[in-house]
Amino acid sequence: MKPPVFNLINAVVLIVMPIGGYLLKDRPSITSLIPVLFGVLLLACHQGLKKEKKGSFRVAVVLTLLVLILLVMPLLFVFKKGDSIGVVQITSMMVTSLAALMAFTTSFMEAFKAKKNT
Repeated sequence: MKPPVFNLINAVVLIVMPIGGYLLKDRPSITSLIPVLFGVLLLACHQGLKKEKKGSFRVAVVLTLLVLILLVMPLLFVFKKGDSIGVVQITSMMVTSLAALMAFTTSFMEAFKAKKNT
């Protein structure tokens, strides 16, 4: 699969998982919706990624890496708290972000090799 597909999957997961968690909890925190913002921003990059625009790729990579880093502390918090649903939600967001980051990296390496061979 190409980076736009991974980005789209990641954006949808970053939007759906936090909203689901927010609606299911008894006392939800508004900060749990922060990944939704990142998901919306990544969704906004999708058309640029499909058209292979460098700027969209760079923005999507930075946002994806930032999401991956920022989800570490919440994962540790829910793990320590014993919230198994929270662990699954945050882990799924991290896995899709990592997959998207790997797709971007592979795409960059392929483009570099193609440019080097010409």
